[in-house]
Amino acid sequence: MTGIIVVDDEPFVARNLQKTFQRAGYSPVDTEGNPKVAIEGIVSGSYGIVFSDTEMPGMKGYEMMDAVRAKGCTVPFVGTSARADLYRDAWLTRGAEFVEKGSSMKPYLEVASKVLGSQVG
Repeated sequence: MTGIIVVDDEPFVARNLQKTFQRAGYSPVDTEGNPKVAIEGIVSGSYGIVFSDTEMPGMKGYEMMDAVRAKGCTVPFVGTSARADLYRDAWLTRGAEFVEKGSSMKPYLEVASKVLGSQVG
């Protein structure tokens, strides 16, 4: 699977990441603003990696990952937050990667490359 889904309730952030991944050659790159809606799409097996914000209405990103895992799906997750001091460990202890928001796009692309390897496009 080479698809990427970005789950973030801030449309600007989601679109910015989507465009970054598309320019790097990843396809498809989907976005979803509601973590509860994203769960079914993720579990369907369409994605090779999930980039998820942490603080979203109704559910934290790592809680969404827990729900996906409870359904037997092991797709890799990358948690993101501007508040790394509060949330990094919540992601890492669950086996996810973590990228601090506000950094350049380079860490996002590095993690995608590490997880998806040469599966661009």
